[in-house]
Amino acid sequence: MRIRDTLLLTSIFISASFSSAHAVELDSGDKQVALVELFTSEGCSSCPPADRWLSTLRNDTRLWKSVVPIAFHVDYWDYIGWPDRFAVPAHAQRQRVHREVGNVHSVYTPGFVVAGQEWRGWFRNPDLRLEQQPSAGRLRVKVSKSQLSVQYKPTGLTQSADLELTFALLGMGLNTTVKAGENDGRNLAHDFVVLHTQRWKMQPGADGFVVMEKIRLPRTEAKELAVALWVSETGTQKPLQATGGLLN
Repeated sequence: MRIRDTLLLTSIFISASFSSAHAVELDSGDKQVALVELFTSEGCSSCPPADRWLSTLRNDTRLWKSVVPIAFHVDYWDYIGWPDRFAVPAHAQRQRVHREVGNVHSVYTPGFVVAGQEWRGWFRNPDLRLEQQPSAGRLRVKVSKSQLSVQYKPTGLTQSADLELTFALLGMGLNTTVKAGENDGRNLAHDFVVLHTQRWKMQPGADGFVVMEKIRLPRTEAKELAVALWVSETGTQKPLQATGGLLN
């Protein structure tokens, strides 16, 4: 039982492209990997530049090594003429919780949160400079045809810590032709789009913290998929450690 406690075993049912993929192993390393959250909307005229900037991280040498980008599409601009097809209420709620716990000062788009802290510097100079990252413990992931295995061995936390694991399925190379609202007539390209998330309370295991769950994920139009996973203390939404990578 202890051996199994060190793994998160998850059956995944999504597109055929994922089911035929080879096993992918992800390892955060010991230094903290920065989760870069973008809160965006297809109904917001100032968001396309931020979406394009996030897509440039595909060619950044730090991708998946020290930076994990994700795009949460929010629904609170849907009323002005264009309902964002990637938006769900939970994404906007995550942004509101960031404000409630003090990670950001207000709710707006485009809005960036880097390693749990608001990043307004993007508007002045969109050059992501990371401070020397502290030791945060290792987050190890193995994604195969039908299983997801995860183990987190933190640095500086006791076994009594209250931790949660979040799993996000990301869509790459997505496009939308907008036919109404502030972006009427534009073709919008998106990467790192959060298509599905699940969260679990982590339990202390024989060697770190673990979760054991079964999940079903939705099918998606994305021809290229990625995953992002991060661990945070319950109630803070501030990532302690993150990792991610392409699935196919």
